[in-house]
Amino acid sequence: MEDTLSRLIRELDAMPIIAILRGLRSDEAISVVEALYDAGIRVAEVPLNSPDPFDTIALLTRHFGPRMLIGAGTVLAPDDVSRLAAIGCMLCVAPNTDARVIKACVAHGMVPIPGIASATEAFTAVEAGASFLKVFPAANSVSTLSALRTVLPTHVRLLAVGGVQPDLAAPLRAAGAYGFGLGTDIYRPGYSAEQVSARAREWVMRVERLATNAVRLLAQPEALIGESVHMDEHDVIWLDPSQARLLRWVKETGQVRDLHVTHPLRSLGRLPHGQWVGMTDNCFCRIDTMSGAMALGPDTFLEAGCRFNDMAVDD
Repeated sequence: MEDTLSRLIRELDAMPIIAILRGLRSDEAISVVEALYDAGIRVAEVPLNSPDPFDTIALLTRHFGPRMLIGAGTVLAPDDVSRLAAIGCMLCVAPNTDARVIKACVAHGMVPIPGIASATEAFTAVEAGASFLKVFPAANSVSTLSALRTVLPTHVRLLAVGGVQPDLAAPLRAAGAYGFGLGTDIYRPGYSAEQVSARAREWVMRVERLATNAVRLLAQPEALIGESVHMDEHDVIWLDPSQARLLRWVKETGQVRDLHVTHPLRSLGRLPHGQWVGMTDNCFCRIDTMSGAMALGPDTFLEAGCRFNDMAVDD
């Protein structure tokens, strides 16, 4: 059975928006969230400083079941985490970093999304068990987000929340934002379901255009050289010959597997039947790209100062 973290990653891969429904009332909750669902958004949070938030969250989790991921926002106390877990809440979003809240979420099988504004807070949150971090407030934080993305572990995903306006979406995404938390740009108390639908659809179209046009950083493995990039099903593999490394970015986990190979590889190619082959400085070889195991062919005589480099494989 898919756990909540894997499900959140899957849903945000498809549409990287979390709708923040601050002030949502129970009597309007279903129609508003149905509008989000119809627009293509699959993740929503109800902050705990909304009217009757626990009743509203319980109602939404019952009504939508597996169709939506329903979370709570402004979660500041571990006692609230236990109460939220009992009503089926799946995410606990906070404006701050509190290790007690993060650990309570993990213990209950929920996804913590603490707010961070510095590297110290980010690493404190990760150490406590968070793999999603809310960069808050996101307005004027493009350079901060980019710097954090460079130093944080590759499996940690950053969400830009607070002051995200249309003109900021592209630079935040380019800086490494995995997704966006959108509040008043989608919902304000008093908005009708029709208004929420129109605003949500506008943002969905905007984010879809970003996904089409933008380059997103998948990983930062600190390779000295990046050579011979290939797709292997949904994974990405490439080489760092200067350090005798074969690197595989695994889409399922968002992490990089770093495989040391016995001889520096200069290039990779895939035979029609699926076997991977490569070239070292002076010979061809077969290579298992899951383990890094190599089977070397005979040495080839090359002039001094020469070596193999790029290669291609015919069908």
